[in-house]
Amino acid sequence: MDWLTSASDTVKTCFWIGLFFAVGLLSVVVQIVRENHREEQHRKRRLVEPETKPEKPRSVFSAQKAALEAHEDAERRRLAERQRVIKSAHSLFSLLEEGGLEVEAVGAGLSCVRVRLKGKFRFPILVPAGTFFRCHTTTIQNMVCLRDSIFSLHLQPTSRLVRITTGLSGARPDQVLIEEMPEMQPPGSFLVKPDGSTAELFVPAACVDMHKPQPASIHEFMVLEPSRAELSADLRRLLGQLNQENGPLLSGDIGLLPTKEAAEFNRLIQFAVWTITADPTRDGFTGILAPSATESLEEQQDRGRPTNDELSRIRGLLDRAGLDPVTYKAFH
Repeated sequence: MDWLTSASDTVKTCFWIGLFFAVGLLSVVVQIVRENHREEQHRKRRLVEPETKPEKPRSVFSAQKAALEAHEDAERRRLAERQRVIKSAHSLFSLLEEGGLEVEAVGAGLSCVRVRLKGKFRFPILVPAGTFFRCHTTTIQNMVCLRDSIFSLHLQPTSRLVRITTGLSGARPDQVLIEEMPEMQPPGSFLVKPDGSTAELFVPAACVDMHKPQPASIHEFMVLEPSRAELSADLRRLLGQLNQENGPLLSGDIGLLPTKEAAEFNRLIQFAVWTITADPTRDGFTGILAPSATESLEEQQDRGRPTNDELSRIRGLLDRAGLDPVTYKAFH
């Protein structure tokens, strides 16, 4: 009977060993089935929703590049809009020929003429370079438009600047004083009534008659188109060169040039115009100056005349316009 007991124990041992291996094999099979099922589900999800890689954080360089590209794109759009406005602009004198438009012009300092429109008009409006403003008061300076000036509702000024204007009450005719006038609009800006019935254009201009007082808001002008303007051939060439170098002034340009730089530019161009129209000596210019409480009028007048650097820049401008500077007394 001992052998029977031993055989029974062997069978039991083999059974448990076989059961152990069977359970282990079953576990492996279940795990494989689960993995296959998981892979199949993942594959189906990838077919329905394409896998997206997580976005890497942008470097400082890539952020700067993106900002530069956005700036360049905005600049391209701005330049394209400028060209569209320039091509579609209506000349002020063409609008006058159509009829139904009244135009008045009054003084607004040394570098600007205030043009009022009433009646039928449409934007954008072009006031061409060389437009002449003849003052009804013969003792007051006449004015001339320096650049093609385009006023567009789609290109509003980017900011309201404090314009540097000229003239203080009591100033002598041979002196031009600069004061800040916050209520004044800068050249190139405009105002329109909500109903569109009237508009006021602030046209960039220069005085022509150096020895006469500058015009104020009480002085009215007759507006003459360039072909009828009383301009010398040299002055026409100077205006043509200014327009070529700087291009037309659009209302949307206001605010792009700092006030100080704009005032320096206006001062330089005014001296250049007087060089041709008045032909003064180097020390004979009427000074353009800011008021001072510590200087005498004579000292202010000396300081207000063109500097050597300004005369050098005026000489270069005349050269580029095809004019001979030595024909003018300022360069003798």
